[in-house]
Amino acid sequence: MDQKETMTDLEIRKRRLIYQGNYRGSYEADLLIGRFVKQYIAVMDERELNELEHIMSLDDTDLTLWLTGAKEIPSELLNIPMFHKMREFAKIIHSKL
Repeated sequence: MDQKETMTDLEIRKRRLIYQGNYRGSYEADLLIGRFVKQYIAVMDERELNELEHIMSLDDTDLTLWLTGAKEIPSELLNIPMFHKMREFAKIIHSKL
């Protein structure tokens, strides 16, 4: 059995999200989202992965602006706990720049 055959669906999703988090299309999005995913993906449960996948399906430019507070956040995102975790992380990253 090779490595792909022994990976669970959850592990496959996590690896895909790590990749997608690091290759968003803009440097700032790669930094914010990629670092967040790398730091927290290991402890995420299925609900959190679903939320993260939904958030990462949004437009990069808008997502970056929402995470950094440069654009008003749509009400639909205000009800997603994962989005709030990502915003807090973005604040920390921006404070270090």
